[in-house]
Amino acid sequence: RKWRRPAKEIHLCGDNSALEVVKAICEEMEEELEVMEYKRLTPLSIEEQGMKADFSKIQRGDCVVAFSRKNIYLLKQLIEEQTDNRCCVIYGALPPETRKQQARKFNEIDGEHGVLVASDAIGMGLNLNIRRVVFTTLEKFHGDSNGVELMAATQVKQISGRAGRRSSIYKDDGKVTCLFDEDLPQLRTFMESELRPLSAAGVLPSYEQFELFAAQLPGLSFYELLHQFMDYSRIDNKFFLCRVDELKKVALLLERFPSLSLRDRFFMSFAPVNTRSPEQMAFLLKCAEAYAMNYPADLKVKLPKSDADGPSALHLLEEAHKIITLYLWLATRFSERIFVHALRGEDMLRDIISRSDRILTQRMKYAASLKGKETDASKD
Repeated sequence: RKWRRPAKEIHLCGDNSALEVVKAICEEMEEELEVMEYKRLTPLSIEEQGMKADFSKIQRGDCVVAFSRKNIYLLKQLIEEQTDNRCCVIYGALPPETRKQQARKFNEIDGEHGVLVASDAIGMGLNLNIRRVVFTTLEKFHGDSNGVELMAATQVKQISGRAGRRSSIYKDDGKVTCLFDEDLPQLRTFMESELRPLSAAGVLPSYEQFELFAAQLPGLSFYELLHQFMDYSRIDNKFFLCRVDELKKVALLLERFPSLSLRDRFFMSFAPVNTRSPEQMAFLLKCAEAYAMNYPADLKVKLPKSDADGPSALHLLEEAHKIITLYLWLATRFSERIFVHALRGEDMLRDIISRSDRILTQRMKYAASLKGKETDASKD
């Protein structure tokens, strides 16, 4: 394992809602905190009216926001059918490199793709030439028992703030609106509201803390220890234990391998796996078995036979990217004698990124050709 030297400074970027919690943590740790506040330097306005669900009003520089892969591609299709605009797409499941490539195409000043259809993945990490953010909904599925709920004001402000950034070509013209007029009052409420201060920060135990706890309860399995740790933990009201359900799911998966050490189980529980994905959980199980039984972990992923399948092929590539990333994560933390295909995995990732870009480009060209045929037919 490669360890880096501690940083002299840590920079935390965020809105003021987290400031009091950060102050409390720094005081408790006796660390010096310097707070630097920045104001937005360019105007951002809420449009007087929504778009009345009229896609013909979508213009170059618009970012249309939706929260599912299916809706993103549906919106892309509708916009390209009803306007002369071509669309790029960005959402969280796309490989990071593909998201950046889509951002580059959208940012081309005289490029063919002047509209972006995206999820909240645009909220951080990408510089984008967005003139106007258009919310198709202000509700989001949370993937748990809460179901669909209104977004938090801080999320809406973060996404809206991508319009008219100082570094963009629309720095004097940032706007935000809704596709449906009935959502506009709620948007105004979000944008005008004061951010509610966070009351607590999520924490998890270090391995050393968990090892000390386990020593007091010999004979319990790792899964049982996790339960006991969560039940017995008494922490300051400035904190809460996070990722509890995900950790328990992985811990239960690892119970079938008695030869795994406490350390092995602890760190495997933090693997970057979506516990709601059967494919990813099955792959983690195979890797854990290989490590426990001391034989090389294979790297078999399902890849599309042809890029011509479009959306289904892209979905397979997205899932394969996550599985290979999981394998590489395990390879950097456990024995290289077990995870022997790391170099091949890196090559596979590059191929997946290339294929993903190619599929998206093909779909854009296909949409453009259809639009061209419609234009020629109307002339005739």
